[in-house]
Amino acid sequence: MTAESQSERIAKLKRNEILDAALDELEVAGWHALRMRDVASRAGVSRQTVYNTFGSRRQLAASLVAHLTDQFLTGSESAFQQPGPLFDQWLDAISYALREGSGSPALRAMLSAGSDERFLELLTRGAEPLVTAARSRLASAVVQGHPDLDPEVVESAAEAVARLVISNIVLPLHSSEVAAYNIALMVTSWMEGGRRAPAALQHDRGSTQNQRERVAAG
Repeated sequence: MTAESQSERIAKLKRNEILDAALDELEVAGWHALRMRDVASRAGVSRQTVYNTFGSRRQLAASLVAHLTDQFLTGSESAFQQPGPLFDQWLDAISYALREGSGSPALRAMLSAGSDERFLELLTRGAEPLVTAARSRLASAVVQGHPDLDPEVVESAAEAVARLVISNIVLPLHSSEVAAYNIALMVTSWMEGGRRAPAALQHDRGSTQNQRERVAAG
C-alpha cells in the first residue's frame, strides 16, 4: 500500500466519522440548529477539520443527503434482484424507501427544513444528489432485470418515483402502503407502455419513416 493510498484511506474514514456525527447531531438539533462546531465536537475533531473536509455547511448537507441516499437506494435496488413481476418489484422498492424515509429522524429533519430553500434545492431539483442518483441507480437495476424495457422511459419513470417518494415523506396524504401501491401502479403502467418493439417491428417502423421522408422530399 502506497503512502498516498494510505492517506486517502485515512481521509475517507475520517470523513465517514464526521458524517455519522453530523447525522447524530442532525437528529438532535435539526437542520436549522446544526452547527459545524457541534458536529466537530461530536466527532472529536476540530472545527477546522470539518471545514477542511466539507468546505461549508451546504456542502456538508449535500454529503449528508448523498450518504442517506446511498443507504436508501441500496435497499430499494435489492427489490429488483428478486424474481417476480415488475409491479411487485416496484412496490417492494417504493415501500422500502417510504418506510425507511419516514422512519429516519435524520432524513425527516432534513426534509422539514422547509424555509431553507437552499437546502431543499439539494433534495428536489435533480443535480445534487438524490434525484439524479435515484434515476441512475434504480433505472440500471430495473433494466438489468427487464432488458425489454426502453432505458429512456425507465430513467424518466425512476426520476418521477424519486420525486413522488420525497413528496410523500414530506407531506403524506395517504398511508405509506396506499402511497406505495399508487406510485408502483403508475410507474409500472408507464414502463409497460414503453417496452422496446421487436426488431422486425422496429425495422418496419424505420422503413415507413424512410418512405415518408422520400415522399416529403419528392
